[in-house]
Amino acid sequence: MKKHLLFLVLIFAILITPSFAKAATLNISIDKTAVAIGDEFTANLKINSENVSINVAQATLQFNRDILEVKKVEKTDSVFTLWLAEPEFSNTAGTVSFLGGAVTGVSGQSLQTLRITFRAKGAGKATISLTDSAVIASDGSGTNVLTSANGLELDVLTKKGVIGPAQITREPGIASGLPAKPEVKIPLYSDPKKWYGVSQDFSATFSLPVDVTNVAAVVNKVSAFDPTVSEGLFDNKNFKALSDGISYLHVRFKNKIGWGVTNHYRLAVDTAPPAPFIVEVASGPISDNPTPVFTFQVSDQLSGISEYAILINNQETAKTKSGSYRSNPLPPGKYNISVSAKDEAGNTTTSMTELEVLPIPSPEVTSFSQDVYVGEGGVTASGVSLPDSKVLMTIKNQFNGEVSAKETEVNENGAWLVIVDDPLKRGRYSVEVWAQDARGALSLPVKLPDLNIRLRPILTIGNLKITADVFIIILIVFFALSFAAGLLVQRFISNQRKRKIVVAARDVEAFLGTIRKDVVFILQKHGVSPKDCDPGVESETGFLLKKIDDRIKKFERYILENIEEIR
Repeated sequence: MKKHLLFLVLIFAILITPSFAKAATLNISIDKTAVAIGDEFTANLKINSENVSINVAQATLQFNRDILEVKKVEKTDSVFTLWLAEPEFSNTAGTVSFLGGAVTGVSGQSLQTLRITFRAKGAGKATISLTDSAVIASDGSGTNVLTSANGLELDVLTKKGVIGPAQITREPGIASGLPAKPEVKIPLYSDPKKWYGVSQDFSATFSLPVDVTNVAAVVNKVSAFDPTVSEGLFDNKNFKALSDGISYLHVRFKNKIGWGVTNHYRLAVDTAPPAPFIVEVASGPISDNPTPVFTFQVSDQLSGISEYAILINNQETAKTKSGSYRSNPLPPGKYNISVSAKDEAGNTTTSMTELEVLPIPSPEVTSFSQDVYVGEGGVTASGVSLPDSKVLMTIKNQFNGEVSAKETEVNENGAWLVIVDDPLKRGRYSVEVWAQDARGALSLPVKLPDLNIRLRPILTIGNLKITADVFIIILIVFFALSFAAGLLVQRFISNQRKRKIVVAARDVEAFLGTIRKDVVFILQKHGVSPKDCDPGVESETGFLLKKIDDRIKKFERYILENIEEIR
């Protein structure tokens, strides 16, 4: 059954105000320095949330049932108001258990949880320990932030004895007058003007003048009490944890002349967080008011409220000392409003509410220029909207960075016109417009077609627009193709010429070879050898034929050499 209850508590915790969880501790303190058989004493179970907002806790206290017994368990002044498992005790088992929750998140150094009255029934060393413990943060996730659960040990005596401060033995100096007012130092409560949110055992120290023989140190609620009962000579004393409210440590010195002036050291302790409260929205939880007023009536009986922290969607928005706050203009949407009230001792109580800001009507766009070129500006949009309002237009780049923002007044007829003359770089841009009234209320944005900023065309052929860079690219491509085509044509012509030269050389060589064969045939027919004939003995015909043969050879060699050079 207990596990089911804890599960319900965790679900409950998830629905409470979010905050950031870090750590928390459970601590037990008692109100007496010495306990004897038959004495009754009070043990307080407290939580140090360490600035974490919490709303659920559970624990089981275990004690020596042969030495102690529980007389009663009280929830008075507890920070928890929802008890999913009522505090209960068993002297047979030696246990006290509870499971409690708070409607709102609370934080503080000594949050009161339970007050348990014990009776000492036997002598010995008694132990009070904590098991099965958990402290749940109001972080929206039910996080257990408990880091330690600190019990305590105490000695139960067989009879009452006086356990006082450690004594100092010395010979007093000569007194020239009454002792001076003691200078008191308390590390836990170092500033007597402040409120503190912690209640635990503490110590006080004071410097002793040489003539002092006795010291009186008493804590009570009386502001002008002069103690006259001495506990001996000592320079420090331990005290039990204080109850909430203003107490005073009265320290007084005595010498052989008499008692001196009392130091009434103020001890202001407030471990209780401010009372639960409700956050109200003056204009209602749903409205088109962009600057709603939040009101919160919070009371703190002891130290009083120090400040309020307002969070909108978990982001701290403002701090104020007033019980109301007007928000800065909020765009349309749903919001979680969290208010943390902190008292002078540092304890906090958190409450929350929900808010929905409704949009006003969006503007209607009737025209929008999209023919915009690099570096020229001239983006225009027009339409109709609420009379006597404003229309705002933003232009963002592809990285969602705002590059231009303009606004224009809507005339009494509802017409508006926005002109953006800011030069834009090449690229794609998104454009939105929305309306804003005199209160600062906004409409939902209207998304316009994207702008594609490009270079202005230098040539238009039908529907084809050619820009300077495109034209340059076309020229480059044209010249590159022309050059390639020229190379191909030249290579083709060269190959053709080479083929024709080869054919011509072959034909010339064949033609001249045929002529030479004919000449040689005629010479041989007339009995004249071209190699052996002598011009003096050969006939005139033979001589001429031989000469023709020699010239044909020279002509053949000349023509072939020239053809080779042409190639």
